[in-house]
Amino acid sequence: MEYNPIKQRPYLCTAACIEMILDRRNIEHDAQENIACSLGLIVPEEKSSLYACATVSNTRPKSGWGTQVQKEKYSINNYFRTNNIHLTETYRTLSSIQDVADFIKINLEKENDILVCFNNLPLDPSGGNCGHVNIIESINGDQVVLLDSDIFYPRRTVSLAKLIKAIELHGVKNRAGFWIISNTKN
Repeated sequence: MEYNPIKQRPYLCTAACIEMILDRRNIEHDAQENIACSLGLIVPEEKSSLYACATVSNTRPKSGWGTQVQKEKYSINNYFRTNNIHLTETYRTLSSIQDVADFIKINLEKENDILVCFNNLPLDPSGGNCGHVNIIESINGDQVVLLDSDIFYPRRTVSLAKLIKAIELHGVKNRAGFWIISNTKN
């Protein structure tokens, strides 16, 4: 599947990925900031001037700054329902998948979009110890191509083992794992 890379604004990796998915599917959508705010955007006080609609906090959320999609009212599915977008997001943890490589291949063959939520540290130490979301574009053997909205060169290839380590580090409590976006079944 081909995506047009979109650079995220600070803390908006999930919203930028949703924007790329909606663009790939030719679905009209809100601006990146509005998507993020619908997904419960929380930013630190020193960044509050960047966003008109974000919640500002002095306390960093457990899952990190940015969206709060682990809460039902800020879920991706709630965003789709509210905006009459006929897509569904399904969350899958590592422990619910027998063979991660096969899982990725099968979903890509079905033309589902795969978002992956992980801790940035194992993949990009300069990015810090925080949650991050990318789109999985392809897999070839043990090599996974990620589309990242936060780097100058948006595509990077990582080993599946390294990606799994990054998912495990972020943890299920922070909704680490795979977020499968598929057409809503009628």
